[in-house]
Amino acid sequence: TEFGDRFAETSAYHHVAEAIGWVEDQGYAGQSCNRENVPLTVTANFAYYEDNVATGAGFAFYSGACEDAITLGQAERDASYDGDIIHHEFAHGIVETQTGENFGVETFTPYSLSFDSRAIAEGFADFFAASMSDDPEFGTYFLDAPRDLENDFQCPRDLTGEIHADGEVIAG
Repeated sequence: TEFGDRFAETSAYHHVAEAIGWVEDQGYAGQSCNRENVPLTVTANFAYYEDNVATGAGFAFYSGACEDAITLGQAERDASYDGDIIHHEFAHGIVETQTGENFGVETFTPYSLSFDSRAIAEGFADFFAASMSDDPEFGTYFLDAPRDLENDFQCPRDLTGEIHADGEVIAG
């Protein structure tokens, strides 16, 4: 894998700009970085370095901080090439802007550790990306197992305890 792929940077920029434009067209100001006119930093071509050897990172994430908001890994497939993934990560910023930074994290209940709000945040982010593309199949390029949001999943019947899978119940 060649790290430092300039097309990945261009693709990431395009898809973030597309998400910003889409939410503005809906009458929404976007995530806090947009609202505060702070640059939203997106890292493309993310890899780990061990002993000066680059190892691709097969994931993407939203950090919650404008200065390193979206990180897009590059391994067998590059997350920067999949608009669904970028729109999904951007949507996490919208969830955080609307609900605060404590939503989308695990919480302790009197009986257990709960990941419910994380699953809801994942489901919203999938739904956001699918709404932008008008396509219920999510992550068909980047994910090993793309998610199909045109499903008949029900709660609690189809809950698995994995936040992305449980998010499909919400997104569907």
